[in-house]
Amino acid sequence: MISTPPLKALQLNLGFSSFVGTNQRVFSRGFVGINGNKSWRHSMFLSTKPVLKDGSLSFSGMDALTSVPDNVVLTPFTNSSAFVGATSTEASSRHVFKFGEIRDVRLLSLFRFKLFWMIPRFGNSGSDIPIETQMLLMEARERPNSKEPSYILFLPLLDGDFRSSLQGNSSNELEFCVESGDPAIITTESLKAVFVNCGNHPFDLMKESMKILEKYTGTFTHREDKQIPGMLDWFGWCTWDAFYQDVNPQGIKEGLKSLSQGGTPAKFLLIDDGWQDTINEFQKEGEPNVEGSQFGGRLASIEENSKFRRTDTGVQNEAPSSLKDFVSEIRSSFGLKYIYVWHALMGYWGGLAPNAPGTRKYNPQLRYPVQSPGTLANKWDLSLDSMEKYGVGTIEPDKAHQFYDDLHSYLVSQGVDGVKVDGQNILETIAAGLGGRVSLTKKFQQALEKSIASNFQDNSIICCMAHGTDALYHSKTSGITRASDDYYPKNPSTQTLHIAAVAFNSIFFGEFVVPDWDMFYSKHESAEFHAAARAVGGCGVYVSDKPGHHDFEILKRLVLADGSVLRAKYPGRPSRDCLFNDPVMDGRSLLKIWNLNRCTGVIGVFNCQGAGIWHCMETTIQPKVSAELSVKVSPADIEYFEEVSGKQWTGDCAVYSSKAGFLCRVSKEESFDITLKILQCDVLTVSPIKVYSEEIEFAPIGLLNMYNSGGAVESIDSIRDSSNTEIRIKGRGGGNFGAYSSTKPKSCSVNLKTEGFNFKSEKHLLTCLQKVERGKSNMSYAYLFKYIIIGDTGVGKSCLLLQFTDKRFQPVHDLTIGVEFGARMITIDNKPIKLQIWDTAGQESFRSITRSYYRGAAGALLVYDITRRETFNHLASWLEDARQHANANMTIMLIGNKCDLAHRRAVSTEEGEQFAKEHGLIFMEASAKTAQNVEEAFIKTAATIYKKIQDGVFDVSNETYGIKVGYGGIPGPSGGRDGSSSQAGGCCG
Repeated sequence: MISTPPLKALQLNLGFSSFVGTNQRVFSRGFVGINGNKSWRHSMFLSTKPVLKDGSLSFSGMDALTSVPDNVVLTPFTNSSAFVGATSTEASSRHVFKFGEIRDVRLLSLFRFKLFWMIPRFGNSGSDIPIETQMLLMEARERPNSKEPSYILFLPLLDGDFRSSLQGNSSNELEFCVESGDPAIITTESLKAVFVNCGNHPFDLMKESMKILEKYTGTFTHREDKQIPGMLDWFGWCTWDAFYQDVNPQGIKEGLKSLSQGGTPAKFLLIDDGWQDTINEFQKEGEPNVEGSQFGGRLASIEENSKFRRTDTGVQNEAPSSLKDFVSEIRSSFGLKYIYVWHALMGYWGGLAPNAPGTRKYNPQLRYPVQSPGTLANKWDLSLDSMEKYGVGTIEPDKAHQFYDDLHSYLVSQGVDGVKVDGQNILETIAAGLGGRVSLTKKFQQALEKSIASNFQDNSIICCMAHGTDALYHSKTSGITRASDDYYPKNPSTQTLHIAAVAFNSIFFGEFVVPDWDMFYSKHESAEFHAAARAVGGCGVYVSDKPGHHDFEILKRLVLADGSVLRAKYPGRPSRDCLFNDPVMDGRSLLKIWNLNRCTGVIGVFNCQGAGIWHCMETTIQPKVSAELSVKVSPADIEYFEEVSGKQWTGDCAVYSSKAGFLCRVSKEESFDITLKILQCDVLTVSPIKVYSEEIEFAPIGLLNMYNSGGAVESIDSIRDSSNTEIRIKGRGGGNFGAYSSTKPKSCSVNLKTEGFNFKSEKHLLTCLQKVERGKSNMSYAYLFKYIIIGDTGVGKSCLLLQFTDKRFQPVHDLTIGVEFGARMITIDNKPIKLQIWDTAGQESFRSITRSYYRGAAGALLVYDITRRETFNHLASWLEDARQHANANMTIMLIGNKCDLAHRRAVSTEEGEQFAKEHGLIFMEASAKTAQNVEEAFIKTAATIYKKIQDGVFDVSNETYGIKVGYGGIPGPSGGRDGSSSQAGGCCG
């Protein structure tokens, strides 16, 4: 087993004497060319409604489109927005309407280059807008006396049963296409096919437009109003690129172990494709597989395959007895907080096997996908081509919720916390005869989200291959969506495309969900490029390393010792001056991605030039690029900086380069140059310098050893008297904390303990080192004891476990279904003991499941409720089960729970004592609510087991006694239902 060191929320206190310090401005090496050419920008929306007149669509006198046809219809909505549609003389299931001409403007299109994936395209006229564009942002012609440009946003929508998209033609005309996906569903008009809006702040424009549409349509929810899954704040490992479909239990354990031993423990695990029970008639044993034939595989049942479940034949002797046992084992051994598994929207790539006993009740029908002309016009896709060839076993739409609920409830019973659901855009290709693409997507999306809500506690879903607006505009609760095509570790030409695509796609996706940047290899020539992007992306951080193949220098700049990550506040998006520049192929532009933390801003700078070519480009020749390129960077690149600047702000910022390791002071209007080679990057922490007294100006940088240094700073305040000023910083993590300070402090303390510090007056850089040990090997227990908690339903078994592991009481607790699990470290005789505790269901219907957990248990807590006589009367039956199915030397503690309700007592203390005496049990009364005797009950049981070991009662080499010998070591933290520390944090300095 691997443990992680406990991290606590630590406090850094800095004391300053009241003397005048230097206040000069210092620009360190690595930052050159200070320029006063940036101005702080504010947002406003144009108050003049869009007008369609004389063939022009205009906003406040600015023409957005010219030569608009007469059949185009404008419906004004708000002061700056409108819906646009068109009419036709013929009814059809697909229309392409001309919208008007666009010439000589800068524009950004986000379009689907494949059915499943979207990328950006940059241009200057209508002919540069690709087919299947789902968002178009245009820089408007400048108005008289206006220094800042305005922006016009076009969002193609869902209008009734029709979904719209944008496209350009060779005559520089913008067109919009509306289609139902079903030849039987036709129309002559679509009057609200496109939403248009205008403003002078592109990110406010995007957000407010989505808020307007959210309220108008009622079909989706904005990201800010969704529950965001907790796994985003913890480092993860995905099995896909480590094993592909050959994933297996032993490989998973090896991968988790190597990450933990290296000091970056994974707390989130995603078991990708390869765990399910599938059949594939297109792959024959002993014959070479045809490329793409894997997409002909179909789901045979909702259960795991023989790699994860031992079969009766005994052939798979190395397999765990069940997925449940495997999940429980790795959760306990590696302190995992979240375990997700993968499945496709239709169960598997080829859907459900139509005649399999395990799937027959969902009435799957083989359907062959048919793409729309729009997606056919872009890039060929192997997966979709294969599905068209082999067909997809499509769940009957009315049975979609039954399928998802059956699958997800089964996964929950196996201890799984959530799912990644792939292939979601397949619905639009199989919608003919099923009500059309919009209606079918809505039905499946609602069924899926309903099942997630009823089965998983944390909105635990990652959506994938879901870039079509059919699904996005029906996303009511889903909180995470993959924002790019796959990460391809073996294709060097896609590394820069991946980063640029996610950043630009996040402009759109970030209004619906938290964009997921996908996994990456930490041991790869582009690893730091990807790591830095995740650091500023505001996303989850997870790798797909092969076991033992890790770059821990990179990982330790992303992951704290407890496995948490310093996730930024918003979806990372390109800075305003990058919106219309191609960072991959124009040969000159670098990509800047901005974000905010709680107290600081952050900017990632990436040189994506010269290493790849966008898909669907006419040219396949990479333009020549200089060996180094430069870009100007300014605090003004960070939007919404006022959220962290506050009233005490001087107007200057401390800027720290994670690449160069230098600090400089820059005013809000100034900029400086960053120079990078191809595939190089830098992450800059930007902290507002604030006045804390007449003599002291200060700005926390955070953990200098992390890419997103400022993410470690959680709060900062100060106390001042006549002679001293104390600045207090709360944060988490460990390492080298840094700050800008105009004067040298006279003292520094961490958690009230005085610590040494270093102050470089010429750079105004203050540093304080807080050591944190990583990757302590842990089999760090002398022994592991397995416990089981038994007794009638409702006696408080789960509450006792929660009080013991988490030090909290949960007054309303769902009934335990099957078995739940908890763990905690304790110390007996100066030896670390790990308690692995199984909380069983009390209902009679689960007794057969419960009995299987008696075997291999060293101790049992037999619980009754002192206020319910019948629970005491049933003790003999529970004890008979335990004695029959467990080893003869199992230690049993009898607990009379709810002693805080003595006024409602139905069983006397003496009766409990007498029952224990007659049956050779230890006895205590306890209260899960007040915690009375809870600690003592668990520890006394453990002490009794330990004494039996010392007396030679147990053969500790035989793990069937529920005892496992470790290697000794340092006791782990107490707390955390999964055995890890319940409080993250540490010294951010």
